[in-house]
Amino acid sequence: MAKQVQIILQDDLTRLYYSGPNVWTENVEKALDFGQTTRALDFILRSGQPQLGIVMHFEDAQYDLKFKARMDQNAGKIVPV
Repeated sequence: MAKQVQIILQDDLTRLYYSGPNVWTENVEKALDFGQTTRALDFILRSGQPQLGIVMHFEDAQYDLKFKARMDQNAGKIVPV
């Protein structure tokens, strides 16, 4: 059975993946799966760590997608970077 896509966070500066409170890992398989992009975005906005990017990680990493977003205070919504 194919593994579902994982929604994880990667620090652009260190290239490490978020694994839990104050825990970062080089191993993408040990990264915390947020399950939904909205949960990952909420975490980034609350954490105040704009260097974090969201990765949609697939079983075959060549298909991984990474994107960044930020809160546009003027528009009052989240926008892609």
